[in-house]
Amino acid sequence: MKKYFEDKSFLAGFIFGLFALFYLIISLQVPASDVVSVGAGFMPRVYAIVLLLSCILLMIQSARRVAKEDERAEKINSVAISRDGWIRIILTFALIIFYAATLKVLGFIIDSTILVFALCTLLTPGYKKPRYVTYLIFALILSIITDILFAKGLSLLLPQGLTPIL
Repeated sequence: MKKYFEDKSFLAGFIFGLFALFYLIISLQVPASDVVSVGAGFMPRVYAIVLLLSCILLMIQSARRVAKEDERAEKINSVAISRDGWIRIILTFALIIFYAATLKVLGFIIDSTILVFALCTLLTPGYKKPRYVTYLIFALILSIITDILFAKGLSLLLPQGLTPIL
């Protein structure tokens, strides 16, 4: 079992699978609404299930690959997560917690733009020069399109926060 957890893909699938399971449990506690046919907990449940299934598939794929490798190849190819990798994982979870805590205050568009921009910046490999303007434009467009799709396509309003004031 230890050889599976030494594989970065399996470990990532396991860690994010635990997070997806926790997210699914929390999303099941969102109260149902009688106003619309699709309640507020629908999309979080969908996201949690998709993330959980993706993690399971990643773990299965990783386990198959590790099982096929011999001991020598396993020792050469398995690399522990570096200190920088752990810092990025912790900062990613911190950003997600910040996002959840400030969503109602800042609103979906502002909060999601901050999250996506921060994740793009954080997850840029060290050997690449960060492209902050591109990240900001991408984050803003993604947030606005998602808000419009929810409002027009699903008739669901996401938290507005400061957005109407701006």
